[in-house]
Amino acid sequence: MADLAASGVRRFRFGPFEADVRSGELRKHGTRLRLHSQPFQILLMLLERRGDIVLREDIRFRLWPNNTIVEFNHGINVGVRKLREALGESADKPRYVETVGSRGYRFLGEVETVGEPSPEAAASDGGLEVTDLTGKTISGYRILEQLGSGGMGVVYRAEDLKLVRNVALKFLPWPAAEIPEAMRRRFEREARAASALNHPHICTIHGLENLSGQPAIVMELVEGETLAARLARGALPLPQALTMAIQIADALSEAHRQGVVHRDLKPANIMLTAPGGHPGVKVLDFGLAAVEGAAGEDTSAPGGKLLGTPHYMSPEQAQGKDADARSDIFSFGLVLYEMLTGRRAFDGPDTASVLAAHPGA
Repeated sequence: MADLAASGVRRFRFGPFEADVRSGELRKHGTRLRLHSQPFQILLMLLERRGDIVLREDIRFRLWPNNTIVEFNHGINVGVRKLREALGESADKPRYVETVGSRGYRFLGEVETVGEPSPEAAASDGGLEVTDLTGKTISGYRILEQLGSGGMGVVYRAEDLKLVRNVALKFLPWPAAEIPEAMRRRFEREARAASALNHPHICTIHGLENLSGQPAIVMELVEGETLAARLARGALPLPQALTMAIQIADALSEAHRQGVVHRDLKPANIMLTAPGGHPGVKVLDFGLAAVEGAAGEDTSAPGGKLLGTPHYMSPEQAQGKDADARSDIFSFGLVLYEMLTGRRAFDGPDTASVLAAHPGA
């Protein structure tokens, strides 16, 4: 089910209760109840997906997207208990919040929604059109300008109206109704993988949202230019290349320590910054990231095409085989080569010629 709160719903009504999405308040017969933010967020998840199971893992990711606490199971238990206390029920006699084994929770009962879908969401049955959002306000974000687009996403600069800060919003490049399920899962995996990484040279993930039916990753806004744009002007001076290479390697080392493989390291996914006047890098876009040991990882896009960028693929990726941390190291070597020489190690007029040049491909 689409995230109704993000699609324009202002209030949910059930029994004598009303949950106000914008103010974050729960009322009973019009009287405001004392309910903290985390129990209220759990309630919203249950109302948005009423009738379906809300997994404890989904609750964990919504409440603590950056792994800010360790014992999240206890936090979820406390949040659900506080919610039940506000609703005047118990776990053994639920009226609204049913426990489903050890998996999660389900909302019981009828729910009425108040509010109309936003103009953007109602523009088409396929959901929000992500190719032209500049100037629009969607669920608390004012879209300022498009920063870039590609096969794996469209990225905008936006203002978070609640926290009064600028962020980057990344959307999948399809209408919501046309997003392949495999790509939706991969997009969510990107957010989960990157949110687990806390490193000065890795772009910070603030959260995963559903904006008018479209999944969106809310990211740190990194000012600067991509390494690809810089290399278009030629090779880097050796001292600068060495400094940046160390930072990129350090970022990859942290990702690999956490069991995360990037799988698409390339100059376009490395942003150059200048904090305090000193050049620095931020590794972006874990859109093809894999978690080592996780089942169900794949390296193909809809239509059976290989995922990744041929100029920077490792040989095993070019052959459609599994990629691990060593694949990232190979890609890093290709990026370093280009930083020092100003040209790609593997180049050609088309994908086939590039892949043919790969050793072992």
